[in-house]
Parts: sequence; C-alpha cells; structure tokens
Amino acid sequence: MTEKNSIIAKCEKNIKQLYTQSKKTYRNFLYNIILFIILFAVVIINEIVFKHNLKVKLKVNYVCIAFFIYLIFIFTIIGWFSTEYYYNNLKVFEYDINLKNSQTKIFRIVELNSVRYIFINIVSSFASTLIFSYLIYTTFEEYTSHKIYVEIGILSIHLLLIPAFVKMFETILEIINKYKKLLNHYLTAQFDSLKDLFEDAKFDSNYTHVNFEEYNLKSKHNIFLLCSKTFDEEDKKIIRETNEKILNRYKELWKEYTQLYTIFRQADHKKNKAIIKKLRNVLIIYINIWNDFFIF
Repeated sequence: MTEKNSIIAKCEKNIKQLYTQSKKTYRNFLYNIILFIILFAVVIINEIVFKHNLKVKLKVNYVCIAFFIYLIFIFTIIGWFSTEYYYNNLKVFEYDINLKNSQTKIFRIVELNSVRYIFINIVSSFASTLIFSYLIYTTFEEYTSHKIYVEIGILSIHLLLIPAFVKMFETILEIINKYKKLLNHYLTAQFDSLKDLFEDAKFDSNYTHVNFEEYNLKSKHNIFLLCSKTFDEEDKKIIRETNEKILNRYKELWKEYTQLYTIFRQADHKKNKAIIKKLRNVLIIYINIWNDFFIF
C-alpha cells in the first residue's frame, strides 16, 4: 500500500469512528421501509390469489388501506422535518469532566443531512400514495357505491402530501447548494497552505473560543468550556486541561484534513475518478466539522 493510500485508509477509518447513530430513529426508519415492502407484496399477492374471492380481497384491502394511511402520515411528517429525522451525526469529541460541584459529559455533535435518505422517503411516499389511491378506488368504487369517500380520501391525501413533497425537494436543493458552497470555500489552495493553522491557535481570556490571529480566524462559541472567575483554582485547572484536549482533537482532525486535501489536489481528476469520488466524500465530512467549528 502506498503512502497516499495509507493516509486515505486511515482518514476513512477515523471518520467512521466519528459517526454516531440514533438507534431509535434508524430502527423506526427501517420498520417503515420494511412495512412498506411487506404491504406492497401483500397487495400484489391479494390481487393474484384472491382475484375471484371478493370478500377476502375486500378485507385485505381494508387492512392495507389502514396501514398505508399510517405510512403516508409518517412519511409526510418526515417530509416536513427531514433534517431532524436523519439518524446519522458526527461526534467530534466526548469527555467526562468532574468538577467539585458537578459531574458531566461534554461532547460536540455535528448534524448531518442526506440527499439519499430524503430521496428514499420521497419514493416511498409517492409509491404509498399510488398504492393507497389504487386500493381506495378498487375497494370503494368497484365494490360499493360510496364514491364520495373515494374522492374525499384521495383529495385529503393530495392536500397532505403536496406541501411535504415540495418541502423535501426544497431540502434536497438546500443540501446540494450548501455542499457546493462549502466545497468552493474549503477546497481551495488557501486551505492547502494552512497545514500549521492550529499552531497559531490561542484561547480567549475566558476560553470562550480560540483565535487564529495570524489568519484573522476564530472558532465558534460553545465548543470549549467557559472558565469563569466563579471556579476555584482546581476546577479551573480541570477546565483548562479539558479545553486543551478538545483543541488537540481538532488539531489532529485538521492534520488529517490537510493531508487528504493535498492528495485530492495533486491527483489526476480525469484518470483517477474512483479515488477522487472517494476523497471528495471523505473531505465533505471533514468540511462539515470545520463549518461547525470556524466563524467566517
């Protein structure tokens, strides 16, 4: 393995270790997708097996309609709040801190978005709506005379889903535009030349943020622990040591980022498309971290 491949593999491994997953959100997402697949299969089997047994077919349709109403409702909620329902985030650091009057765990979470996740929800919502509409028509219009229920049901679903679809497509565009801006901002020659950026890092007087005076940069607030006058010397020492740990953590990540970006810039983008794609995907994760860290 060459040195470049070794660096790429190391960075990929380190990034994977940063991922933190909301098990509950991920589990719910899987349950909904599995339920959709099962219902889709049941509808097809019902149409084939019970084609001439209208009584059984009607009962199965009622059950499927009820479950599809649930799915459409869930996918609509996710459509409106898709950024809050994505199950993967980054945990940059996590430390236990024991002060005299408190024991706590400090960490930094960087929220992520996923176009693929939103797209899956769009496809699932659209397919659920089509199947639901089909079931409504075949159940109420073909077997009964209550046509008004058909129209009300279909209209209600359309009114419910149209804004959600619009919102999901807007979210996808926002994510794409955001990453374009981030890539244009960070993947430039200036960041390739800032390998020693964190050597210039100096804490503010109360440790509210870090200044990079030579480069006219500073970090965001609430990343480091505030060291106020109310703490005694022992607590202040613990806070300072913890802040140094946090800063060193970002130093390590910056070193990885600049190494990876140097490889990205030096690579032949026409001949090494697979490697470039891999590098870009990993760099985007680092860029999310720096977008959360710096104030520009």
